[in-house]
Amino acid sequence: ITEDQRAAADAEPVRVLAGGGGHPGAPAALAPHAAWMALADRPAGGRTTIESSVQRMLEEAVAEHRRTLPPGTDIAVVVLDVDRSSIVGLVGSADPDDPADGQVNGVLARRSPGSALKPFIYAAAMDAGRLAADSPLPDAPIDRGGWRPENFDRRFRGTVSTAEALQASLNIPAILVAEEIGLVRCLGVMEAAGLSLPADAASRGGLSI
Repeated sequence: ITEDQRAAADAEPVRVLAGGGGHPGAPAALAPHAAWMALADRPAGGRTTIESSVQRMLEEAVAEHRRTLPPGTDIAVVVLDVDRSSIVGLVGSADPDDPADGQVNGVLARRSPGSALKPFIYAAAMDAGRLAADSPLPDAPIDRGGWRPENFDRRFRGTVSTAEALQASLNIPAILVAEEIGLVRCLGVMEAAGLSLPADAASRGGLSI
């Protein structure tokens, strides 16, 4: 083949197709990332716990929410049935056809825990009796030695409650609470909950944690 044909083939996403034997125009399978995970685990095939009705609603919700996010943003979601300990819906990326990173399964990809640590910061302050769900917190620009953190959407909301700050995953209130209560205390709560952290996490990471 020519170099142009090779480049075109490289750029074309590989999709798992349902119901059409892989011919052009066949409908795309539901939950492609979940299917790839299942096939990697059981190459001979079998059944998954994905529920098609849940998966369809999840994919529609992801597509709708993605339109509200900055360009280039991706999304990964897992829906669990706690009673059965089973995955009933899974989206690994917002668009599996995206040639840049659409086939990367964000559910499994190693990445910064990011906002998953924020509840521990608020818990540390609540344990110390310094914070409640309705306590007011500032969400405004700060500067710490040239470090000027922002929120995900690069907007500031002024004064918010602790509950609102956590629900919106705001960065500035979490940083200010960690600064006020002490990073060592916050990391202690994380370790008490079972997280394994480097011994020098506080000194090496600082408030950027």
